[in-house]
Amino acid sequence: MRDDTEMVARVALLGAIAWIAGCGGGEKSTGEDTSTDLVVDTQVDGLDVTTDVLPDVEEDIVSDVMTDPADDTAGETIEDTVSDTGEDIPGDVVVEEVAAGCGDGHVDTGEDCDDANEVNGDGCENDCTHSCELDSDCDDGDVCSGVETCDAASSYACVPGSFEVDGTLCDADGLSTTRDICLGGACGLSSCGDGYPDTEEGEECDDGNLLDGDGCENDCTYSAVTVTAYRIVSLDLVDPHLYTEVFACVDITSTANTEFQSSIDDMSLSFLNLFRPLDMSAATNMDEFVTSAQCTAGTPDSCTRDAADAPISTSAAISTSGSSVCLSADPTVLNVTYSDPSSPAGPCFVTDEETFNIDLGGILITLQNARVAAQFSAGSPPGTLIDGVIIGFLSTANAQAAVMPADLPLIGGDALYEHLADGRAPGSACDTAFGAWSVDDSDTLSSIPGFWFHMNFTAELVDWIDP
Repeated sequence: MRDDTEMVARVALLGAIAWIAGCGGGEKSTGEDTSTDLVVDTQVDGLDVTTDVLPDVEEDIVSDVMTDPADDTAGETIEDTVSDTGEDIPGDVVVEEVAAGCGDGHVDTGEDCDDANEVNGDGCENDCTHSCELDSDCDDGDVCSGVETCDAASSYACVPGSFEVDGTLCDADGLSTTRDICLGGACGLSSCGDGYPDTEEGEECDDGNLLDGDGCENDCTYSAVTVTAYRIVSLDLVDPHLYTEVFACVDITSTANTEFQSSIDDMSLSFLNLFRPLDMSAATNMDEFVTSAQCTAGTPDSCTRDAADAPISTSAAISTSGSSVCLSADPTVLNVTYSDPSSPAGPCFVTDEETFNIDLGGILITLQNARVAAQFSAGSPPGTLIDGVIIGFLSTANAQAAVMPADLPLIGGDALYEHLADGRAPGSACDTAFGAWSVDDSDTLSSIPGFWFHMNFTAELVDWIDP
């Protein structure tokens, strides 16, 4: 129980309330009966105390009072009734002190936090403990969902990891006799029709359905159709840019693009887009993006699949309308000081979103939610793809894991993240640069930090030889 001194103070408070209501003190009286309630909200060291007075007080009076007694009596309930004085308070005054507890929005002894809700995972659990304090608190045990981390510096909430590459081995059923793989961040049994061409299971293709005659048969072998293949012959990274610190911060994007072009020209870097077949009268075509091919110069060039290549099977939506645009970059993720990504218009195609694992001139990167789009030139089949663009999301974790080729001057052996502008975050481009340099190309995808990559390209028709 509270001591007598505090009880006297509480009674005095109630007396003051009655006097204010009866004598017209407090706010200026209008002299009118506003038929409103007198409400006094009192917080006593984390305890909620509500005083209600029945209607018909002459005026509105709202008072917030906070006291801090030397002791807490959590758990004690006091009900005091003050009888009607006959002076404009036709009812009684009731004071109720409610015990402090988890969920009241006040951090009490024994609580890590109190956000006044019962939502778990938001940094404060419904038992008023932190959602996490260590990275290990966030580990969901699923290799496919990536490595989760704890934001113990501020929110105490778990930060999602970056999905493992599709096709990464995992264990969904605990059986050594089955082959389970990661697909879209989830672990499941590898099977024909799941959309991932698992070459270890003998699949040549996998378009995610079991229809015959659409380019990929229901046994995941290629249909006997003509393949129309286009090899990328120019490729430029337009957003984000790459930087390095040489006394000052220097933009090295054009140098990197020159290196990409050199690898394309000597055919050590070959990306192809295959239509199985190309039918521009159809709304969709079976499409395959090849990230590693063996190509030979000729008229035209000829290409075949590299034995180590894992093709990306997808569908391409075809538009023949000259007024349509197949794909435009989201302007909110672009740096307005850089060149614009291409926006191919009809006749054009755009693929579904897929995960692309790309060897970009010796830099192994994973682009999530990646799409390819381009405009067809004239001809049947069209001889070139123009205004092409590849857009995909590179997570910060993947950028930190990707290593630049050792033979590159100045930046060889560095993590790719060291050359991406993340607002001078530790470890990012020019984080210790002299002066006021400040560029931030960072973005997010479903709360995952990273960078939206935009690469412009053109491609030419080549002869394709199926292995």
